[in-house]
Amino acid sequence: YPYAQTYDFGFLSPRWAGSSLAHPFAPIQLVCVPADPNCNAEGNGLGFAPRYINMATANAPIPLFQVNSGLNTPLLPRAIHTPLVQEYSLGFQYEFARSWIVELGYVGSKGINVTDYNHNHNGASIVTPATDTFGICTGVAPNQICNTAGNASFRTPVLGYEPIGLQQSDFNGSSNYNSLQATVRHQFSHGLSMQAAYTWDRNLSDVFFGNSANINDALALKTRPSPSGPPHGQWGPVSFDRYQRFVLNYSYDLPFGKGTAAADRLFGGWNVSGVTIAQSGNPLTFIGGGTGGAYGTNQQLSFQGVTTAQFCSGMGNGNIKSSGSPRSHVIGSTAGYFNASAFNLGGSCGPLPIVPFGDATATDYGNSAIGIATGPGQFNWDISMVKNTQITERVRVQFRADFYNAFNHAQFAPPQGGNFGTIGFENVGNFATPTGNFITATSVNPRLIQFGLHFFF
Repeated sequence: YPYAQTYDFGFLSPRWAGSSLAHPFAPIQLVCVPADPNCNAEGNGLGFAPRYINMATANAPIPLFQVNSGLNTPLLPRAIHTPLVQEYSLGFQYEFARSWIVELGYVGSKGINVTDYNHNHNGASIVTPATDTFGICTGVAPNQICNTAGNASFRTPVLGYEPIGLQQSDFNGSSNYNSLQATVRHQFSHGLSMQAAYTWDRNLSDVFFGNSANINDALALKTRPSPSGPPHGQWGPVSFDRYQRFVLNYSYDLPFGKGTAAADRLFGGWNVSGVTIAQSGNPLTFIGGGTGGAYGTNQQLSFQGVTTAQFCSGMGNGNIKSSGSPRSHVIGSTAGYFNASAFNLGGSCGPLPIVPFGDATATDYGNSAIGIATGPGQFNWDISMVKNTQITERVRVQFRADFYNAFNHAQFAPPQGGNFGTIGFENVGNFATPTGNFITATSVNPRLIQFGLHFFF
C-alpha cells in the first residue's frame, strides 16, 4: 500500500525546514497468513489487507455513504487436483470397395477436476426477516424489504469482500462428451486420396465458456436446468461445441503431361488438394436484461459473473431466432438476428422476477438455460493448386496457388460475437442498441489468394 506526497517548498523556507520524509500515515496492519504469523513485525511479510464493514450503512441511499472495505482478492485452493479425462470408444471398419473404407463409431469421454478459473465464492445470499442477524431488513411485517441491489455486498458469506471479490481457481468442473462419428476414406490410388468425416455430438459441461464457471449461482455446479423453475445451475453445452461437423480433405494428381519428359515438365506435375468444412454454429447463452440484481454478480463479464436472461411469458427456446438467413440480419437490415420480443428487457413484457423480501432492484436469475440457441454455421473451402517441375535428379521447382475461402462465401459471426470476454454470450440488454442484435462481423476472412515459388535441392 504505497503512499506519496509532493512537496514544493522554497529552499530553506520555514515549511521546508519542517518537512519530513517520515511516513505520513500509520502503517496498515495486515491479516497475516498462517505461514507468516509475524508479517506486520517484518515490514515485508505476507498477509491480506484487513476488511471492515458497518452493517448500519447497508441501506444508505447513496452507495458512497456505505462503509465497506469491498475487497477483491484472487485465491488458490489448498489442494490442487489434476484434471482427469476418461475416454471410451467403439467402432468398426469395412472395406466396401477396393481402396475404399468406411468407419462408423461411437466416441465419448467424461472429465472431472476440470479447471474452473476465478470461480466466485462470495455471491450474495438472500436474507429473510428470520435470517436477518444484522438488522438490514426494513419496513413492517409482512412487507419487509431485506434484499436490494444496493446492499448485495452486505449479504455476502465473507463480509468486507465484494460479491465478486473472492474468486478461487478451483478444480471442480466436470464434462461429458458423446458423439457419433462416420468416416469414408479412399487410400491413395490412381493419384487420388481423400477422406470425408462427419461428427454428430453433444459436449456438456458446467464450465460453459473458456475455463470459468460463473453463470448464475456460481456454486451450483453439475445442476441441470429444472423444468419447474429457474435453471440456476450451469450444466449445458459448452460454447465451443459444434453439434454437427463435416470435413472433406482430398488430394488429386492431375493426369496431364504423361509420356515424355518435355511434356511432363510443361503440362505434368499438377496437384489439386483442399479442405472443405461445413459445421453448425456454436451454442449461445443469453444474459442480462436486468436479471440477477439481488446477487451482485450480474457483471456481464464471464470471468466476473453473469446471469441468464428472462423469457417473456409464453416464449421459449423455439422463439429465439428471427426467420431468414444470416445474410438477412447483417448490420443495415431491418430485422435483427434474434427475436428481441422473446426476452424481458428490463420489464418490457412485465416485471422481472424478484427474490423473496426484495425491492424492485432485487431481481432473480432469469429462466433461460445454458446454450439454448446456436449462431450461424460455416461452409468453407480452402483449395491449393500445385505444380512440381523436376529440373534435375536433385533439383525441383514448385509453384503453388493457395485459395483460402476459395468461393468467397460470407460466413458470419453471431451478433456481439466479437466482444472480448463474451464469446458464446449474447447480452439481451444490447438488443436495443443500433448494432446489438445485428451481425457485424464474419467468422472467416474473405477470400485470400497466396502464390508461392519454392526451390528444393
